[in-house]
Amino acid sequence: MPASRWPPLSGSHIGSAACNLDEIIQVEPPDRVTEDVLDDPNQAALLAASAQGTFECGYGGYALAMAWLSGKMNSLGNTTAFSYDRRDPQPAGGFVGIYADGGCAVGAVVNATPGVYTPLSSSRWFAEETARRLEGWTDQQVTNRTALIAATHAYSGYSFLLLGESMCSIALDGGPEILPAAIFGLAEARFTQAITAAQTASNADILNTARVGRARTRINLGKNAEAVADAQLVPANFLKNALRATGSAVTNNQVFISGNQLGQSGMGPNYWDVRWLGTPDPRVRVIDRGITTLGVRRVDQMTYATDASPIPLATWEEAQLIIAEATGGQAAVDIINAIHTKNGLGPFAGGTAAEIRAQVIEERRRQFVLTGHRFYDILRYNLPLDPPAGSPYRWGGVHGSAKCFPIPDNERNANDNF
Repeated sequence: MPASRWPPLSGSHIGSAACNLDEIIQVEPPDRVTEDVLDDPNQAALLAASAQGTFECGYGGYALAMAWLSGKMNSLGNTTAFSYDRRDPQPAGGFVGIYADGGCAVGAVVNATPGVYTPLSSSRWFAEETARRLEGWTDQQVTNRTALIAATHAYSGYSFLLLGESMCSIALDGGPEILPAAIFGLAEARFTQAITAAQTASNADILNTARVGRARTRINLGKNAEAVADAQLVPANFLKNALRATGSAVTNNQVFISGNQLGQSGMGPNYWDVRWLGTPDPRVRVIDRGITTLGVRRVDQMTYATDASPIPLATWEEAQLIIAEATGGQAAVDIINAIHTKNGLGPFAGGTAAEIRAQVIEERRRQFVLTGHRFYDILRYNLPLDPPAGSPYRWGGVHGSAKCFPIPDNERNANDNF
């Protein structure tokens, strides 16, 4: 199935400015969408498009931030990335914890390093507000209303999912602290709403995007059988991209801008020469630029060739690897080999249950390069941190042991529930 937007979402980046909000708990609508627009059913397509743009900007920044945190990419001297790269993000925000209060954009004058909490919180809020209004209007007022409801619930689901995979805890709209299991529960509920609406609207694109999202959420929750049931329904070669575009910091591919264009980031050593049986793995494409003026080797990613390269959000391969993880055995071997064949790689011969599981984890490392999956995999599979905590960090200090982002200080300080 070709990659495409959820129609009819024209003008999809109108709301992207929501990613740059200064206050986390007072998440407001994007600054180009007024309160009058929020309450006008004639602007429903605009609201849904703005929710899409807000999510896509946040997701692009998330992909870069999590690449640093997981060691897929390293800072080549970009100081604001040190707290990610060193794995010691601080809830104070700013230089020591840009995740806490940074926006989604990369390359803008005021923000060269993306945040996580604010962009995803903004995306979650705006998608939920849009869905609530759509559900209050009628089909006579809004063309394609049910499909728009499905899409906005899917955006909300992915926002919750990414918050659950990255944050130690969150708070919603000034409410109490919520831990990851409960965050995943909210994601599962939103994906279920998206699936129901997509089935009613006969929109296979939204339906399969939400199925992949719910399968990912459910395996995070230990609901393996339910995850497999969702993943098995995703058709071969399905791909949903988060689109990126030339033109502004909030629409650019943030990984490409930080790495290839600005030279602030390079691939980590474990991704410099990834092969299978001696053959370079095409899923991990890089180019060696040599030693920089700061004395470090710069190896650029080539997964995203331009600032307009889309970022995969939901794929058949992810659905298949969820099945492989949950079932193991020969079924997992067959799935790995189907993906290998698609990428021109030789077969995996199988082995013990432990060896098959280890290969599934390795396939995920390669398949999901620069899409934000790896660090949560490190947590849920209890993989060793690399470099180890306490080892020297090349720009000063030592590597930390963070496996999630603490809730930001400005959320705690302004929230009466803390």
